[in-house]
Amino acid sequence: MNKLSNEDIEFLKDLQHELLTQENDCQADPRFWAVAENKRDFGYDPDYADGEVMCGCDGETWDTPEEFLEFLIENEYIKRGDIKEDYDYDFSELLELVDDCDFYTCGYRDNFDVITPDTMFITKKSCQEHIAKNGYHYKQPHTYAMTAWRNPEIERLYKILKEIDWDSINNER
Repeated sequence: MNKLSNEDIEFLKDLQHELLTQENDCQADPRFWAVAENKRDFGYDPDYADGEVMCGCDGETWDTPEEFLEFLIENEYIKRGDIKEDYDYDFSELLELVDDCDFYTCGYRDNFDVITPDTMFITKKSCQEHIAKNGYHYKQPHTYAMTAWRNPEIERLYKILKEIDWDSINNER
């Protein structure tokens, strides 16, 4: 086994300070942070959905009829001359213009605070830094505090991290 290096002790002292001074985000101890993001689930009946989008068989979606219309023109499903200028088409009217069954409307629900798998941070600061560096992998990412409720190993580890006098350990070496 290795002995603690001076860098290790400095790291643990900094971690201890962060654990003792960070926001708790309304969570009990011990707490940890994960990345949460907003997710959109598709396949809902429009009567029970938050909204409706146009879907393609390849998994692509268009949030507005305007976006879908531009896609149809760019990909030559329809010609600009075949549409009425300055007319607000809805999805069903656009479907009538295309002679293709590769598109369909789909209801969706927006789910907020969906915990992203494989993300766990001891400090909120560390989670924020991860999001700042890797946020492009997520959709509207944000920190999400959670409690390691009734987890004796985590409780003991956090207690040690918060209460040990790292300076005395460094002086004993």
